[in-house]
Amino acid sequence: MTSGNIGSFNVAVAATDDGIYYGYIPKIYAPVNGQTIPPGGGPPLDPPTVIPPGTPEVPYGDPPDNAIYGFSIIDEQSFSLPNGYQSNTALLAKALLTLSNTLASRTYGVDIQFSKLSGSSSFALRPNGNPSGYAIPYQIKFLGQTVIKDISIPWTPLADGLNTQNILITGISPTVAKAAPSGPYIDTIVVTITPIE
Repeated sequence: MTSGNIGSFNVAVAATDDGIYYGYIPKIYAPVNGQTIPPGGGPPLDPPTVIPPGTPEVPYGDPPDNAIYGFSIIDEQSFSLPNGYQSNTALLAKALLTLSNTLASRTYGVDIQFSKLSGSSSFALRPNGNPSGYAIPYQIKFLGQTVIKDISIPWTPLADGLNTQNILITGISPTVAKAAPSGPYIDTIVVTITPIE
């Protein structure tokens, strides 16, 4: 409106999906241009002032997307090398992604990337305490795909709440593994997630 009198009004949203047309449905009042909402949440104490045309003071349209992502690695596992020989797979760990504050109208996902620490060029198990020692190369499987170092894999759609996926090890050469000096072997993998817009 650019002229005339809009009279007295307040802005409210329904506290449930049933709408605000029934007297028993709770309303959540939204302040218009600085109105004061009373502590009990009832109608504003002061009348709204008219908003000048073109001033975006009242939100409209879809609510903002403020999804919250949380990521961690759980259930880390030790494994026997033969369980990862060639096409065999062994569980390394699980990726846990928590998603909250989502919109029902949106599909959510992340790009997940597996990398190495600076100075490491490939996925390889090495003797514990000796990062430049004998190397046992391996591959990682995630979401049914063979991971390529530094290349993202889309993990989508994600559900609101908890999402888990197995991280598997495979592709170990029996010849290389059997020639390795005895002892425990380890590797460090850097995992990065980026929300898909």
